[in-house]
Amino acid sequence: MRSFSLIYSLAFFLLLLPIPGHAGEQHDASDRQQPFLCGTSHVNDWSGAIAAQIETLNFPFIESRDLQPLMAPGKEVLRKLYRQVKFQPLWLDNPEKARMLVSALKACIRHGLNPDEYFLPELQALSRQNDPRSLARLDVLLTSALLRYGFDLSYGHIALFRANMETFKEIRDFDFSPLTLVKTIYESDDFDKAFDSLAPQHKFYRDLQKRYISALSQDRKQSALAGKIAVNMARWRWYPHKLGQRFVIVNTPEHRLTAWRGDQQVLDMAVITGKKDDPTPLTTGYLRWLEFHPSWVIPPSIAAKEQLPKLRKNPNHLAEKKVRLFSSWEPDAKELDPKRINWHQVTPEQMTKYQLRQDAGPMNALGRIKFIFPNPWSIYLHDTPGKALFKEQTRDLSHGCVRVADPTSLALFLLNGQDADSTRTKIQARLNGDTPYTMAVKRPPPLYLTYQTTWIDEKGELRQASDLYGQDARILALMKK
Repeated sequence: MRSFSLIYSLAFFLLLLPIPGHAGEQHDASDRQQPFLCGTSHVNDWSGAIAAQIETLNFPFIESRDLQPLMAPGKEVLRKLYRQVKFQPLWLDNPEKARMLVSALKACIRHGLNPDEYFLPELQALSRQNDPRSLARLDVLLTSALLRYGFDLSYGHIALFRANMETFKEIRDFDFSPLTLVKTIYESDDFDKAFDSLAPQHKFYRDLQKRYISALSQDRKQSALAGKIAVNMARWRWYPHKLGQRFVIVNTPEHRLTAWRGDQQVLDMAVITGKKDDPTPLTTGYLRWLEFHPSWVIPPSIAAKEQLPKLRKNPNHLAEKKVRLFSSWEPDAKELDPKRINWHQVTPEQMTKYQLRQDAGPMNALGRIKFIFPNPWSIYLHDTPGKALFKEQTRDLSHGCVRVADPTSLALFLLNGQDADSTRTKIQARLNGDTPYTMAVKRPPPLYLTYQTTWIDEKGELRQASDLYGQDARILALMKK
């Protein structure tokens, strides 16, 4: 038995050494035809001992804590997977595939990820052991590493969500099938290519990746830049990896909105985004409606935080801003005269029970048009009467919504010539009028509210913006753990 275990141990020690050539080289026919999840073909006491040990092991590959996206505990995932092969090892009888896996895990640095996240130090240590329990642990840990790396490339490093919860709202659903992932990688002749296909394929990620690899190959002066690029690559992995044929991106730190058809940028405009205390969230949605000449119902938090102090100083404040006051948020609420209320006796909590509504008009804070993408946080894009603010270099001035500098062009892009009312002339005429009107976007494009402090511009130049909400340092600290 000892000689059998030594053969396994030596084989796996060799798999952790550098591999000549690359993982995409052709392998012999027996390797290519190896059935998926075949387990070991050695039916003897030793392999039975390894299977028995595998049956007792628990290895989490993704943990669910606090506000992180909920995933199935790793022990349940792995037990279900190994149960299908009667707890026989998946890698011990396939050292070449194991070598390919370890090589791919080491290459994770190309995506700005830390190889130590994928158990490489422990795998190295286990490869020198020669007892059934260690070999069982080695096999299961290789599978765990595959799952964790595959998940991180597909959906974003899960631990990083905790660094970003002030603005992270909801990026995407996790339709994750561990068995499908293992099958996809295991059956591939090129593990590097198979893993790489899980990461975003769009130009925003790939352009950053090229610059990141270049920065890694340079001197230490580039290390800080490489870290910043890695953070921004990590954020892109949170988003859908296919952005669509037509889409809109708002980059909060840059204070700009761009619209795209494929890889072609067709719009670029200044925007005003959320203050540090009222950040614009990271989320996605579909821009489904245009609302011309909207009214603005002031959120309760803004009413208590900003409107109440102003009313205490000036009881005519609401009237001067053309804001109407209602007794409650109910449909049959009565309109009240704000000058007949002693605002010094109204608490912030009581203030939230009033509804404050600013009707359409030249003073309306939403301007002449609102762009609606349904979401639970009442965030939207809109026009503004305060055009002078777009000339400011730093434009984190809103309560989380995004004010756009060129609403006519954005409306034209969204409507995309869908009917006779979608021409620039017709849109401008509605904006110049005063009649409230809602138009549905028949082919609503996705909107991506992003936070990119580093990106590659249309000329291929690296661009950077200030870390407006102080996210980069928190994320980078977690990535280095």
